[in-house]
Amino acid sequence: MSGRLNRRLFIGGGVASLATLAACRGPADTGSGGAGSGGGGGGDGAKGTISYWDFWQSQTPWVENEIKLFQQKNPGLTVDRTQQQTGAYTNLLTLGAKSGNLPDVRLLGNDPTINVQVSNGWLAPLNDYLTDDFVKGLPPYTFVEGNNMFDGKIYSMPISGNTDPGLFLFVNNKVFKDAGVVDDQGNAKVPKTWDEVTDAAAKITAAGKGKVHGLGFGNSAFDLLSWWVSVFCQADSVTHGLAMDMRTGKYTMGSDQVLADFCNLMRQWKQKGYIFPSAMSIDDETARVQFARGAFGMTVGGAWNIPGWKTDGFTDYTMTTRLSQAGSPKYFYYSAPGGTTLVLNSKASNKKNGAEWLTWLNGPEAGKRWSLEYNNAISIYPEANDPAGAKDPNFKNYLEVIQGQTLPGPSAGVRNPDTANVQPAPVTPAAGDVLAGIYTGQLKDIGKAFSELEKRSNLTQTKAIAAAKKKGAKVSQDDYVFSDWDPTKPYKYDIPEYPTL
Repeated sequence: MSGRLNRRLFIGGGVASLATLAACRGPADTGSGGAGSGGGGGGDGAKGTISYWDFWQSQTPWVENEIKLFQQKNPGLTVDRTQQQTGAYTNLLTLGAKSGNLPDVRLLGNDPTINVQVSNGWLAPLNDYLTDDFVKGLPPYTFVEGNNMFDGKIYSMPISGNTDPGLFLFVNNKVFKDAGVVDDQGNAKVPKTWDEVTDAAAKITAAGKGKVHGLGFGNSAFDLLSWWVSVFCQADSVTHGLAMDMRTGKYTMGSDQVLADFCNLMRQWKQKGYIFPSAMSIDDETARVQFARGAFGMTVGGAWNIPGWKTDGFTDYTMTTRLSQAGSPKYFYYSAPGGTTLVLNSKASNKKNGAEWLTWLNGPEAGKRWSLEYNNAISIYPEANDPAGAKDPNFKNYLEVIQGQTLPGPSAGVRNPDTANVQPAPVTPAAGDVLAGIYTGQLKDIGKAFSELEKRSNLTQTKAIAAAKKKGAKVSQDDYVFSDWDPTKPYKYDIPEYPTL
């Protein structure tokens, strides 16, 4: 899940919008996904073992297939994969760096950030292992100074594209039909507005008689309530409720009426018994299983659910997103250029071999398999995201739903790469704590709770800018202000489309 969400930002250091296809070749295909394209050359008789870490779960079938194809193409090379736990990854990186035991290739992770890992000397630049053809085969603005490039050196690139909104409302079709929430053709009537969600939840809960509820989630392991805010607020709030307003460079939760309205609505859902009673005590993995079993009719999650549910034999669902209050969405999901996924260890036993594996996974053929064959998310390669090429009906639904949902948005990091040195400390209590308090009823005054969160968030940002300046970074609050930005139109970037190797 989290391997791709780090490239979805609200674009200037705020809360993530919460962070990933023409017909693909079959599993027997051994065409290079990156070997020849990246400029390595593992097919030249290279030998050795490449150590590799990730924390992917639902993407595991894709990873295992890529290892098989890569080793068939490069019989002298062996990929030794270790699947780590997401929650332990930061500590593993720190310990691995201290002991000199980081793998040759790995997922970057979210902490430490890439600029810190570069300054710590953990990462090797990829320039020597990439060709112009490989770089220009990726979309414009894939490589951005201060994002995945530093001092002209490339350290990572995305596997998933940035036109995926990231989060969706999933509808269990059978639960909807059993409760009579259907359209004229007898299909599940997928809601488009808050009122339609409420109406569906009421009917499902009534029909379920205590055994089935309208809505459900699992918030015990991490802040999942923010996902609901994103899905329900992004159509009517330019900040999606919790992120920085890039027109002013400030957080505005305290005055965001859309956010307050949604929290009031969710509180009403709970009070009326529409929400699965154990939502705050189970985790997301458990909630996904419960949704598939029909314990509730609607849940929020990402495209990573698709392959997992397919493996478990659950396919009877529909996806939607950008639910609005009145049915006329005003705003979009906003993406920024750049992105990170995999990195190469600066102390890799054989950097060339490691780069061969990294560019294989980032190559166009692996990208097609990532999307159309294994249905992980959209590929960074736009040509691999055509709904007509999708064989799986759920993934086709996903590819259709994401069309027209995302616009390029402003980015402080693109404007001033030095803002990579602005590292706000975690806000405490965080947004997830506030949302949990509102949901459980511990926080009665929604406006006051969000006004205080707004103050904490802005203060933390101000302190982070001051700390970066003290260390020599040329940054200011002005880097985060885009007063001329029109959120209804694509933002134009004033940077090169491609780097010079």
